[in-house]
Amino acid sequence: MMLTFKAERLYDVLCKRGNGLHAEVILRDQARMSHGTFLAARKELIDEGLLTITYQGRKPYYEVHGNDEARIDIEVETIEQKQDKAPICGIHVNRSIPRLTGTFETLFHWSESISTAIGGDIDLTPMTGDPGLVRLYSYKHRMSDLYHIDEEDEFVTVRAEEA
Repeated sequence: MMLTFKAERLYDVLCKRGNGLHAEVILRDQARMSHGTFLAARKELIDEGLLTITYQGRKPYYEVHGNDEARIDIEVETIEQKQDKAPICGIHVNRSIPRLTGTFETLFHWSESISTAIGGDIDLTPMTGDPGLVRLYSYKHRMSDLYHIDEEDEFVTVRAEEA
């Protein structure tokens, strides 16, 4: 994961200030950047999973996440029951958010399975510029992962995409 200089500078300011309600003008002044540069850096941090913004009323609440360079992958095999065949799917635990890959009957079956594995609500967002690339956001873990989804006539293949 490579951040631009502006995103690193904003991330440093947010780490020093900690989680909480912060006015944009204060963050911009401390990071020494314009409004447009601030928005671009903030979007980059959100896309990389280093920042989550929720709103309390109209005010943004910034929650900074640690940069886990060390990734822990634990292989766990599960079997998803189908009518005549049961493919083996790989679940990878990565930064405390499970990953579920393999072949599924429909996209709905995969999304229900990953939601159950994660243990909470998820949000799937297609990424622009790369067909089939989807960002999965876990509200429980407040983290995201990338998946590549290939939809065929009879099944859907899901594989993890490295950021």
